[in-house]
Amino acid sequence: MAKGESLYRIDLDLLGSLQPDLVLSQMLCDVCAIGYGTVAGALASLPRNEAGRMSPRLINLEPRVLGDLYANIREVAAAVDEISTEDLDARGRAEACIDGLRKRGWTAVAERASTVSTKPRTLFSNGSTRPSPPVTGRRN
Repeated sequence: MAKGESLYRIDLDLLGSLQPDLVLSQMLCDVCAIGYGTVAGALASLPRNEAGRMSPRLINLEPRVLGDLYANIREVAAAVDEISTEDLDARGRAEACIDGLRKRGWTAVAERASTVSTKPRTLFSNGSTRPSPPVTGRRN
């Protein structure tokens, strides 16, 4: 990484043989996973697939708050519905998933938090040069 190189390598032959329609990537951390730029470059180098498209659709997932996670779920579902030749109702399934996450997740967190007498301030550091913003409990 010191030389600006990625920690990861993409097997272009394997990627080309798989002929994906959709690829999910992230730009949050190039150490945690393959960097978005590396993935975009690899996809751009692929030959046309059987449908004649130059490369698969690439979606960047970069949730920073819970609302971003819900938006990512919706974005992926919309892409699946657009790409699929079958009626998968990915959007409807995504909304049901999000609804379930909201109901179960926040209820459990709120119940547990109400029983804690001391609420320490926390800081999450992901190893980058700047620490991530502190966790505040803000809901989205």
